[in-house]
Parts: sequence; structure tokens; C-alpha cells
Amino acid sequence: MLFGRGKDFFSIDLGWEDGAAVDSDLFGVEGQYLALLLERGIIGFLFWIVFYVVIFVSAYRMRACDKLTFALFASVMAVYISFANMTGELGSVFPTMLMLGISLKLLYVKSGKLKV
Repeated sequence: MLFGRGKDFFSIDLGWEDGAAVDSDLFGVEGQYLALLLERGIIGFLFWIVFYVVIFVSAYRMRACDKLTFALFASVMAVYISFANMTGELGSVFPTMLMLGISLKLLYVKSGKLKV
């Protein structure tokens, strides 16, 4: 329970990869938090939360130098977390991290912490 059942447990070990489910009680596991709890456990879910909190706090500290970029950062993160926890990630991690990374880099440059 603390460390979960392992990577891709939901798709490989429970048979969701082939479309035939071994455990039909899990038909409603659609949110990312449920998949994280099943595959990585409570510790993995806490690491997932800490990761997003840390990058949000680092952007929040630099919000005064460019409010528009911070608004982009916050809205993309809010939409991603809402979407991922309501429907699952569905391949949205890469474009989200790309947009968050670009906006975080702009905030670092405009705050003077990073020279280009």
C-alpha cells in the first residue's frame, strides 16, 4: 500500500492493455491520482504532489517580475491537474511540461536569476 504494485500494473498485470479486464471492479479508475495510488502507492503519490508544489512555489516567488507569464504558468498547471485527475493523463504530460518549462524559464530570465 505504501509503495504500490509497480509501474504499468494497471495496464499489464490487470489486463487492461488487451482490453479484457481481470478485475472488473476497477472500471472507474480514470483519474491520475487513482492510477498513481495503485501503481506507485502513497509514497509515489506524495512525490507527485511535492513535484508540482515545488515548481508552482518557485514560479510563485517570481510572479512580480512578469505577471502575465505567471498567469500562463498557473493556468496551464491548474488545467493539467484538473484534467489529469478527472480523466487521466491521456498523453498530456509532455505538452504541459513543455509549456510549464518555457514559462518558468521566462520567469527566471526576467527575474534576473538566470542570464541568457
